[in-house]
Amino acid sequence: MSKISKIETIRNPNYAKIIWVVIHDESGEFGIGETSWGPDTVEANILKEIAHELMGQNPMQLDKLWQDICKLGITVRPAGAEVRAMSAVDMALHDLVGKLTNQPLYQLLGGLYRDKIKIYNTCAGYSYGVNRPDIYRDKPGHVDHRPDQEFEDQQAFMTDAGTLAKSLLKEGVSAMKIWPFDQFAGKTGGEFISSEDIDKGVEPFQKIRDAVGRKMDFMVELLRGGESVGQSTLTRFYSLHTFVLPWSLAVFMLMHFLMIRKQGISGPL
Repeated sequence: MSKISKIETIRNPNYAKIIWVVIHDESGEFGIGETSWGPDTVEANILKEIAHELMGQNPMQLDKLWQDICKLGITVRPAGAEVRAMSAVDMALHDLVGKLTNQPLYQLLGGLYRDKIKIYNTCAGYSYGVNRPDIYRDKPGHVDHRPDQEFEDQQAFMTDAGTLAKSLLKEGVSAMKIWPFDQFAGKTGGEFISSEDIDKGVEPFQKIRDAVGRKMDFMVELLRGGESVGQSTLTRFYSLHTFVLPWSLAVFMLMHFLMIRKQGISGPL
């Protein structure tokens, strides 16, 4: 029976937001998982919590191990960095089991469902995961510090989306994911976008269509000021549910009773 013998993390100082986890078994085989953002917290959770639970266990028991690490947060629902840590570990375990059994991952996940699947290119750049807060502070999704590199797709889709689309098609990629509206989110916290900014945001789409027509499909990420909900939004929802909806219901009920009093109740249908 195979046993987990070692769990370690790998960090690259040039890409400090990304973290890899490597799970070894006694035979010398290993599996790799990956996640990003909040790497210090993720790493601490993996090495101080999850590793203690998994050491010496059989990596082949994927469902059991998943339940074991889920139970670590039984009193507090896992979220954020904890979920990312669990995801990276689960990825590494599947990679390890696939190598131990000489099976592709799709077989471990229930078997082949389709013979092929369309791929797409996430048009990110070299700044993804880079330890440079200035990249994201003022212009999210807009900048990169290596614009001359061959695969600097984030800079490319912002400045020359048509050429990028042609390049991807030559490589057999016929779909691309971009986020041209993120650069405007910082102005209003994602709560409003001007007509001028909308015009600027749709420029990459027009360039793609002009360059390659409908040969390229695209997906769009729309950033709305982050994951948190602001106080103004909470206040609006509170007012809506506490005052507007109850009063509206009361008015409709009053109108209904007045109609009944005036017209009477109809007989059975």
